Amino acid sequence: MPAIDFYLLDSADRRIRLTIACRLAEKALHKGYRPLMLSESPAQQSTLDDLLWTFRTGSFVPHTTDTESHPAAAEVRLGLNMTSVADIDLVINLQPSVPNFPQNIERIIEIVDQTEETRLPGRKRYRIYQQNGMPIKTHKISGQNH
Repeated sequence: MPAIDFYLLDSADRRIRLTIACRLAEKALHKGYRPLMLSESPAQQSTLDDLLWTFRTGSFVPHTTDTESHPAAAEVRLGLNMTSVADIDLVINLQPSVPNFPQNIERIIEIVDQTEETRLPGRKRYRIYQQNGMPIKTHKISGQNH
């Protein structure tokens, strides 16, 4: 059963949410996880692709999209669904719903900002995880500390 981490942002700035996602993906990669950033749309996936190069000065997080054929083990994967993710063990879920996660997933990260489009589905996902008996931790993050 995966551990769930909810990161609650005090900001309604969507860019901060995606920047936090990039930082968490980089941290997960350095800790030896094989992360997937599960995007809600092709446009968001493209933004993440750009941000992983630029979210901080001197940053580059090795990554690949789910459309590329042979991702390296030491890369963050960007995807729109959970197909072909047998080698993934951590998911940063940026989608509004809870996908069907395979058994090999160890951690799921949810990032919720203060927009209605993110906050209300985030509450639903929290309840689903809770009802399924998954261990949940919450982390409050100030937009000023991103």
